[in-house]
Amino acid sequence: MSEYHAPSRRALLAGGALAATTAGVSAFSPAHAEQANKTEEFMTRAPEWVKNTQKRLDEFNKRLQYLTYTDTAREYTAHNLAKNGLHVNVLDYCVDPTGGVDCTDQLNKLAERLYWLGGGSIELPAGIYKVSHPFIHLLDKVEFFGHGMSTRIIATSTDALTKAAGTSDECFGVFHTGTYQNPTSNATDNRPMRFGVRDMWIRTSPQKGHINVQQLTDNMHTRAPLAHVAGIILHTEFTGKPNDPEAVPSLSNLEIWDVDMGVAILGLHDRGMKVDKIRVRKSLRQGLLVGKPVGHPLRRKDGNNPGGADNKFLTVDISDANLSGKNYAGIEIYASQCKFFGSTSWYNRRSVLQNSIYVTRKKDQSDDQYTAKTGAGWYVAGTRNLFQGCTAQENGGHGWFALMPRNNYVGCIGESSSWHDAVSDKAHNHEAANWYISSWASDCTFTGVRSDNPYGPSQEVPLERILASLWGFYLEGSVRRLNIIGANAYDECHMDYEDNNKPKPKVLNDKWKFSIKNSLNPPYKIEINQYVYKSTEDSADISNKKDFPITE
Repeated sequence: MSEYHAPSRRALLAGGALAATTAGVSAFSPAHAEQANKTEEFMTRAPEWVKNTQKRLDEFNKRLQYLTYTDTAREYTAHNLAKNGLHVNVLDYCVDPTGGVDCTDQLNKLAERLYWLGGGSIELPAGIYKVSHPFIHLLDKVEFFGHGMSTRIIATSTDALTKAAGTSDECFGVFHTGTYQNPTSNATDNRPMRFGVRDMWIRTSPQKGHINVQQLTDNMHTRAPLAHVAGIILHTEFTGKPNDPEAVPSLSNLEIWDVDMGVAILGLHDRGMKVDKIRVRKSLRQGLLVGKPVGHPLRRKDGNNPGGADNKFLTVDISDANLSGKNYAGIEIYASQCKFFGSTSWYNRRSVLQNSIYVTRKKDQSDDQYTAKTGAGWYVAGTRNLFQGCTAQENGGHGWFALMPRNNYVGCIGESSSWHDAVSDKAHNHEAANWYISSWASDCTFTGVRSDNPYGPSQEVPLERILASLWGFYLEGSVRRLNIIGANAYDECHMDYEDNNKPKPKVLNDKWKFSIKNSLNPPYKIEINQYVYKSTEDSADISNKKDFPITE
């Protein structure tokens, strides 16, 4: 019987696979499985390396020979691959699942070995895995996967992180290719590609959060979000001329808490992705960033190409972004040709004045300095994107901010914007719009979209506080070929009086369904509730009116 077996998880409980093979029983045989199931074997003392950090590392390096790619160890590697394939369970390699020992270097070495063997998967069973800067590098055709929310990756702050970030806005992904400011440094032709992360929980504290806390007093689950650390950063840009222009990373079933940024997809070649079931909660900046914003140091160098194009997003859920009190939205999209389905952005925070969120965008203005998107649910600053069945709910800023042209919004909802629990300092409820449509948003179509403020006053929350959006739809105007078809605006506070023909309180006397600030350039068609405005190239119904803004 060969001694060169990769250790199994059963063997670890019974003292290690090497011990099992020494006894003449294969770590992979039914005989060993039967032996390991015996109570006396299960209760065997753990190997000495379990409690000794240096011996754990020595044991890791010893076992790493089973995944080596040198000529002298090829026999061992072949034997291991015959048992496990290109799959690694980190517990077989002495990685600490209790959060007591930093395992960054071990995970990176395992990924590197699989990369040199042609790619593979790294399994992180249920447990707590402590990591730190430089965090986990995503390599060509290597996938990390866990056991859902019971696999917790805990990012910790170190002097190395502080030194690397300095005073810049640099951000490092717990799993990453490259950083926020710089693409991955080892990209060539079509490498890295087809890599990914799935089924795990990424956090910055191992502590359990308290449920009964007041939101605006305690804006995080267990601690302040960790600056300069993102859950995921993909910044993949191939050198040379690749025969496949898409890296096609995969992200699935991830929960990310208490970070600087949730997920950032930035690279020119981070395309062709199918991103699903991503939950980000509590971030200093954006919860989801797709493409580089204007003002990013590389956007101008890349010919104004933001990157992150041609991706699909399904059931993405972002909340509690912009905890830094700056000008970020929950979801910011600068890329083109992306599709979003069944996704939500909610409870993102705003603390700036009402006037600051009704400001027309200036040409070449840095997006980080644009106050109008502060605390918004969605900020759509790319073109040719599709949004279907998505919602913006209870945000401090606008629900949807439609900045750029040629995007399609189908069956989407903006609800309860400038929500009273999502505003603070100079910001108040009843200030934002559920839909804000910029003067730059020519050739956009809004089909069957809704504005909804579903809550009326109660004993717990009086009318003055429960009032949500100021406007259902706010149009800057000066836009061409705009189509809003079959839209609806509803506000429970107003409709309760209108449906029952009761006299309204003074606070409800103002118009609320929509506001068109400046004239629209024909052709256009606007249908909101019973109000219809349309034109042809030869005639414009409301473009000739002098009494702008038009409000209803």
